[in-house]
Amino acid sequence: MYDDFYGDDYSEMDQFLYELKQTALKNAKEEFIQKMERLEKENAELQEVKKNWDRIKYEVEREKENYKFDKDKLERELAYKKINELLNIANWTDKLYYITYANAYLPKCNNCDDNRYIHFLSPTGKDCIELCPTCGQNYRKYFVKECPTFRLRFNNESKITVESYFMKTDRWGDSTIYTKENVYEGSVEDFYFEDSYRIRHTGFISKELAQAICDKINKDNGIPDNVEIEEK
Repeated sequence: MYDDFYGDDYSEMDQFLYELKQTALKNAKEEFIQKMERLEKENAELQEVKKNWDRIKYEVEREKENYKFDKDKLERELAYKKINELLNIANWTDKLYYITYANAYLPKCNNCDDNRYIHFLSPTGKDCIELCPTCGQNYRKYFVKECPTFRLRFNNESKITVESYFMKTDRWGDSTIYTKENVYEGSVEDFYFEDSYRIRHTGFISKELAQAICDKINKDNGIPDNVEIEEK
């Protein structure tokens, strides 16, 4: 009797609560899905903003580097221009001497061609050539060259003397190069002969000192006195 009296009401109530629960779950699910879609959209927009920001930041840093490079380049060009202006009006009356080298050969003999090769036939009758054993050997002969020089000398307030020599040379091609050289004024015995870089980048005020050092280099290297520098 109890079930007969309340059974239908409970069934309707259960159905109502079930439908209410399902509706609530459906609404909650739709709200959750909408919220997730909104968050995904916002995240995508933020990622795009971050990407654009990284690109802008990179471009700003690149422009800063370009500005620094252009600024340094302009400063170097201005400094070079000022130095050139000074050097162009300088009085190139001082003299410095430096040691350089060139290919040299013994006087040409009469047994070889103009290029110092001899021609002969092999036992099989083939034409052969080889460097002349009499005058074909190549030597590196050192010699002294004179350079017009602009000498810059000054003292600062601390009485420190600074002296620089600017040499107008053509040692590295057709370009005129202004270089600050180390100047040696010691003795032949004290000069360090093993350092070939120093030999080629040292200036001498005395031509006699430069020639004496040059002669010692050639002697130490076994260069015959009668070798001739190759003309180019």
